Amino acid sequence: AQVRHLGCWQSLASSVPASHSKMGAATGRVCCCSNVEATTVQELSPAAFSTVPLKEPGEEEPEVGVRVAFETPEGELVTVVLSQRPLGFKYTKAMPLTITDVKPQSHGDLLGIKKGWRIKSIEDEDMTGKSTDYVHGVIRKQAASLPSV
Repeated sequence: AQVRHLGCWQSLASSVPASHSKMGAATGRVCCCSNVEATTVQELSPAAFSTVPLKEPGEEEPEVGVRVAFETPEGELVTVVLSQRPLGFKYTKAMPLTITDVKPQSHGDLLGIKKGWRIKSIEDEDMTGKSTDYVHGVIRKQAASLPSV
């Protein structure tokens, strides 16, 4: 089988470039994409195949957690990703749910959440016009999925 540019290795008596050894090449093997014409693969190195997806240049790592958008008293929209419990903030029991307290050095404080911010959306679901019970239920349900630290 002819294979090119897959990080596969053909047995040859030559040294392995450092960049290739990081990809799983063993000494005495050379990558099929080296300066060797039509290469027949005799053995593949399992380490040559990564199970970690490669990210595109400039692509940010996806944030894991619950996305919450707040509206500041100045009207600015600020989105944070809650990634652990306890959240570290309290809010009003009436709509719009407004932050009343942020515990110092808590998860909420470290994310920059401030007193007076209003919850606008949770996981891209607009909370405008929803009942207090509904929004509180969404917060509880989403927070329950977060690890407790």
